[in-house]
Amino acid sequence: MKNYIYINENLIESSYNQLPPKARTEINSKGKLSIENFSPKFELEIERIRAQPSAEEKIEAIEKHYRKNNKIHHERPIDKNDKHENNFFLESTTAKKYHIPITKNFPFPDLKGISVWISDPDPSTFSEKSYEYRGTFLYLVETLYEDTRNTYCTTISGCSALQAIVNMATGKNLFDNENWGREPYGRWNHDHPGIKLGSIGAFTTGETRPIKTLYMRRYITDEQSYFYKARKMRVNDLLAYPLYISSI
Repeated sequence: MKNYIYINENLIESSYNQLPPKARTEINSKGKLSIENFSPKFELEIERIRAQPSAEEKIEAIEKHYRKNNKIHHERPIDKNDKHENNFFLESTTAKKYHIPITKNFPFPDLKGISVWISDPDPSTFSEKSYEYRGTFLYLVETLYEDTRNTYCTTISGCSALQAIVNMATGKNLFDNENWGREPYGRWNHDHPGIKLGSIGAFTTGETRPIKTLYMRRYITDEQSYFYKARKMRVNDLLAYPLYISSI
């Protein structure tokens, strides 16, 4: 049984409703009710309809269907040119949660901030070749900022995935960038993404922890960099929407 930390019920509902009917959780049952001491014998056929399946049951149905059809990937994309055709990724990793305060321009006034989990790149995927940027930061954004029909896309020049998250928090269009060429949240700033988010008031109260997550990609770029063991590394960053995050 999963120990859920976060569940995105809207995204789960949307994904569940796209499953073929046979893949959805069965919620109906039929039976017969006999009434004793009644002549002639009387039987009443009844159909019991259970309430909608829970979010947890929907998650199980989603994972079962996509596993069966080989449409869940278990490895994070290592660069922006990954050829994965399907958009569900089930990954066990380590991550740290950051809280980003929002500005008055944020379109959802009931929210106090945005929460994002940051998972560092796997150093074993780094490349020594010039102009080949491998290794990917994963940003799991708990707030579903836009319509789920917006599709996965790759680099819009000058706008890192971290810049897109900053745009969310400040109420801008997702791919806005006022600093074309040297945006402060991408490859021209070699601080860790968590430190970069600190410049807009982001904070974390936890440690890096092991998690398991089922997520959908939204936007990936090769516009990120950071110091790894005192060496400047240009890498990729991926903005993703998790259906759930659980502890492991």
